[in-house]
Amino acid sequence: FVREFLTEWVSRPGRAPATDALYGNAIRVHLTPGLGQIRLDQLSPVQVDTFFQQSTAGGRTKQVCYNVLKLAIDHAVRMGIISANPLDRVERPKAKRKEIHPFSADEAKRIMKAAEDTHYHAAVVVGFLCGLRQGELFGLKWRSVDFKKGLLHITEQMVDISGHLSMQLPKTDTGCRSIVLPQAALA
Repeated sequence: FVREFLTEWVSRPGRAPATDALYGNAIRVHLTPGLGQIRLDQLSPVQVDTFFQQSTAGGRTKQVCYNVLKLAIDHAVRMGIISANPLDRVERPKAKRKEIHPFSADEAKRIMKAAEDTHYHAAVVVGFLCGLRQGELFGLKWRSVDFKKGLLHITEQMVDISGHLSMQLPKTDTGCRSIVLPQAALA
């Protein structure tokens, strides 16, 4: 059955903890209730397509579920458990991109000003002036700052995995980088 196969597949080692949490949630909350009762060798493109058409999940969640199911069933094909992946014949769900509304320069200045008398001031200033992601900002350590050269080294980030905070490397090699600190951030 799809349920048993996905449970076994997701327990295989080798993925980052955040990825494991994402995949496990997709399987537990969406895929198992929707497709778990079907025998793996009887899973059809029509059943998969109907599942995604009827799902009330958001577009991005549907994409994650599609990706997880495709990866898992590709593994089943490679292992000879089934001969073909029904998802090869199902269109990946679409998701609307959320429009990003960044703070204006004036709003950023007002926020930095409002934080002046708090213990968050340095984090707010560095975050705004260096364009850091939240996890990158929370992952900073004193050794990340090179005061002599005026550089900030991003080498790790804090991530929340199912309510547990941990330090991890950035997802990509380009996530590790050095940023020239503006004078206001350096101060």
